Amino acid sequence: MDCIEFWKKNSPKYPILYEFFLVYGGAAASSSPSDRLFSLTGYQVWDRRNKISSERVEFCSLGTMSKFGFILYGTNGIEAINKLITNYSKRNIKI
Repeated sequence: MDCIEFWKKNSPKYPILYEFFLVYGGAAASSSPSDRLFSLTGYQVWDRRNKISSERVEFCSLGTMSKFGFILYGTNGIEAINKLITNYSKRNIKI
């Protein structure tokens, strides 16, 4: 039995662990996606863009992360993205 079948079968028995699996169960098995993310984020902060705010870097990184599928997997991934966007819109960050 693979892990997806296991958690579907045992979700009533372990509901909290099942939610944890939905969020973190899609983690990348290799380091290359994270290396790619650090490379792309590194281009946002360098000596010619040293005045960029940390909030703007974080927001730009959010777009990069969603492009490469780093945003939370599972049923609540969309809700997590919407929550992050709502938090940024409340801060009035200009992009």
